[in-house]
Amino acid sequence: MKQRQMQTRLCTSLYLALGVALGALAKDENAGDDPFTGAVPSLRIEIPVEGMRVLRQYHQVWRQPRTERIDVQATVREAGRVYTNVAIHLKGSFTFQPIDAKPSLTLHFDKFAPGQHFHG
Repeated sequence: MKQRQMQTRLCTSLYLALGVALGALAKDENAGDDPFTGAVPSLRIEIPVEGMRVLRQYHQVWRQPRTERIDVQATVREAGRVYTNVAIHLKGSFTFQPIDAKPSLTLHFDKFAPGQHFHG
């Protein structure tokens, strides 16, 4: 059993290393516009008091029926860009964290502002 675990870990490590190597070799002609290459963008998310109230009321319990996720409006600032009317909701089931912890968020830039996209 222990040998099988070691083999599984070795295979996983090799797959990860291969993925990183292939990712490094891949060239994207639009890499200058890609926010996920180079430096990690720093975002400032501003959620109004009413939006925070809604997010604080949302709770997900593992293996329980999921309550409806309500999107709240927020403003997202990144470098010199300002995105208004961004829809945000909490995500996660097993990994759910409340808004005042370390939550995972889903941001929809064009739900409340059709045609708005993060970095195009």
